[in-house]
Amino acid sequence: MFLLVFAVAINLDNIRTAKPWDDTYFVVMLLLVLAIFIASAWMRIQQTKARNLAREIKRNILPKGPDRDAMIAKLSTRQKEILELILLKLSNREIMEELSIEQSAFKSHVYKIYKIQNRVRRTSRLS
Repeated sequence: MFLLVFAVAINLDNIRTAKPWDDTYFVVMLLLVLAIFIASAWMRIQQTKARNLAREIKRNILPKGPDRDAMIAKLSTRQKEILELILLKLSNREIMEELSIEQSAFKSHVYKIYKIQNRVRRTSRLS
């Protein structure tokens, strides 16, 4: 906003009768600043939505209380990453592509995650 007011003030200092938006450089810079502002706001909104969705999914799928923390503490860093992506409802293939891992490694991690949680398959709810 400051840049917009500053740019208009500079153009108004000129005694000529041209309007600020007649200057191509001014318009390009104004559009660039506006595009950057909109993009950063959109990215913040999307990040907030993703975090809130992940929290909501964790609350609804993982057990409540200290058991949840104990289960998560037993997982390795890679297993936590895989669990987060599972909770975001990504397919196996999407998770393997996202983390750049082979199918055998992925299956091993998923097996260990389910073993710690006493689950048989992805769709079974924890009790």
